[in-house]
Amino acid sequence: MDGTATSAVNLYELIFGVHLGSRNRKRRMEEAETLLSRLEVLPFDGASARLAARLMSDLISEGKPVDSLDVFTAAVGLSHGCSVVVTRNAKHFDRIQGIQTETY
Repeated sequence: MDGTATSAVNLYELIFGVHLGSRNRKRRMEEAETLLSRLEVLPFDGASARLAARLMSDLISEGKPVDSLDVFTAAVGLSHGCSVVVTRNAKHFDRIQGIQTETY
């Protein structure tokens, strides 16, 4: 691996999207699995869950809540030593302390 990783949360989002909205599900699933095979999948573990709870609590207290899955993704990255999230939704991740975003 080259240090490029994703979270188990993102794996869920990708596979769910294929099941929910793909016309050619078999081909899209093969493409998703090919992509995932090139990435380390970081788990949503106890440390991630604890951090996600604190991050979401802080965001709600500041009046800036975001989608739970985005907080879970950020917490997985942070708890595994990653601070950069590549996303099309920088607006949510920019609210989370310790996360930098790159958009595509």
